[in-house]
Amino acid sequence: MLPGFREMLKKEELDALVIPMADPHMSEYLPDHWKVIEWLTGFTGSAGTVVITAHEAMLWTDSRYYIQAELELGNTAFSMMKDTGQPGSGFVDWLAANLEKHASVAVDGRLVPVSKLRQMEDILRPAGIHVLLVNLPFSEYWENRPALPDHAVFEVSAGLVGRTREENIGKLRTGLLKKECDAALLTDLDEICWVLNIRGGDISCNTSVLSYMVVTTESVFLFLDPEKMEDPLSAALERAGVHIRPYGDIRAFLMSMKSGTRWLADPAQVNASLYNLLPEEHITESPSEAMFLKAVKSEQEQESIRRTMILDGVALTQAFMWLEQALEERAVPEYEFASRIAEFRDRQEGYFSESFPAIVGYGAHGAIVHFRPGKNNSNNIKKEGVLLVDSGGHYRTGTTDITRTIALGDVSDDFKKQYTAVLKGHIALASAKFPEGTKGYHLDLLARQFLWTEGLNYGHGTGHGVGFFSSVHEPPYGISPSSAGGRKYPFVPGLVVSNEPGYYKQGAYGIRIENLVLVEEYMVTGEGKFLGFETLTLFPIDLSCVLEHILTRVEVAWLDGYHARVREQLLPHLEGEQEKQWMVERTKPLSRSK
Repeated sequence: MLPGFREMLKKEELDALVIPMADPHMSEYLPDHWKVIEWLTGFTGSAGTVVITAHEAMLWTDSRYYIQAELELGNTAFSMMKDTGQPGSGFVDWLAANLEKHASVAVDGRLVPVSKLRQMEDILRPAGIHVLLVNLPFSEYWENRPALPDHAVFEVSAGLVGRTREENIGKLRTGLLKKECDAALLTDLDEICWVLNIRGGDISCNTSVLSYMVVTTESVFLFLDPEKMEDPLSAALERAGVHIRPYGDIRAFLMSMKSGTRWLADPAQVNASLYNLLPEEHITESPSEAMFLKAVKSEQEQESIRRTMILDGVALTQAFMWLEQALEERAVPEYEFASRIAEFRDRQEGYFSESFPAIVGYGAHGAIVHFRPGKNNSNNIKKEGVLLVDSGGHYRTGTTDITRTIALGDVSDDFKKQYTAVLKGHIALASAKFPEGTKGYHLDLLARQFLWTEGLNYGHGTGHGVGFFSSVHEPPYGISPSSAGGRKYPFVPGLVVSNEPGYYKQGAYGIRIENLVLVEEYMVTGEGKFLGFETLTLFPIDLSCVLEHILTRVEVAWLDGYHARVREQLLPHLEGEQEKQWMVERTKPLSRSK
């Protein structure tokens, strides 16, 4: 594989190849057809960029994957490079510092959005380095490369989401008119599915459909494999004015549009190969209106999500009870417990799939933020130490994401102190009241303050948006120290985001406590509108790790109140006295939980 790419470098007189971890839609999770970096390097994380030169082969990734990348690249020709987010640490900076003037760097234009391509050029051009767009011939080197997926497309009822596809299309057209544009190019799969009230299974742990969409002031063109849809859905889309074209026809269609067409396109989303087909002088650069509209959940969606949390809480109760019982007799591999969680969710009404591959990290694996257990890399869970479990499900009525850290035996006072600091941060964020206009990076400090007091921190964001039966990482809203990207947008009622502070001790354990919260209106005063959070997730937080004397009375009241609501909501849906007693024991008021 690597020799083939190096032969290409020599043949085309190139000095470096850049392969981003992406597909042509900039999806976070990739269809098997586009898992190029995993095929090439063995790295299974969800963020990375490969650089190949005549003598170097490197993979850059962020702090979530440092430990994992070191393990997975250990016996390969690829070196792991740390992208810390600081100037000089990224792959582009490396290219600028290590390549000679007049060097040529090739990047696959299908796998890089225009905004990132421009960032590359801004750094490399002053160094005299040229950037070329190519379509890398992966299939020539990748034997038995998986085909593009062909999963069936199905409809989400307008009654469930509270919006018809005609209404959604109308809102996009209103946005076009406001921006004085004739057509919008949508390439984000979740946005397209949201607009048309459709879902599919083209990407594992996702509900998306490989497609492109062009919305004009008069028509809508949907590019996907027509054979994925049954006739009734195709007819319903046609009645809504949606013309269906083959997935591969998007390039020819864009080139056939009138030269004076005024386009609306998002340079952070549209890949460079497609973007370059649009007339540069007639492009208005802006995020799609759909990204903001779908992030605000309708009243129907909010109620459905609340019901979904009950289903998920029941499944997790049964899964953790199973683990406790199994550990009485034997050790349980991490991957087995991950599978069991999915099995218990699958028993619930409307379950569709995992919303991401479950993170089950026992002991040292818990410090690998996004550790994904498999048969060949699993630790055995025992009745001792610490277990971190981060998992989620897609249900027809909503998407879940929850993390719990539990003690399986005695733990140190240092661990309890760190766990309690994480919990205090979680409670502080969940309890926050803030004025309209507040942004995610304004709130991040609330979750970190108690760790910072101890000289501790964590390297990931504190929260991300979550879709409705859609992406578990939904842009643009999030909670993070960074003000870049979507974090610059102020929170509004109806957003669903995660609350997940953590702490990770390399080689020992990980701590993370995650619930999903709904942004809601708190009150209106003479100073304006104030917002707060409703915690949606329903499952006990492990109290055996809590140092109660470190908590304030307000924090104890929040925790007791949360557990009272978990108990009230889940007990009627649990099966048998054993499950109910398990729940009662784990949701007792804190002072009586030990």
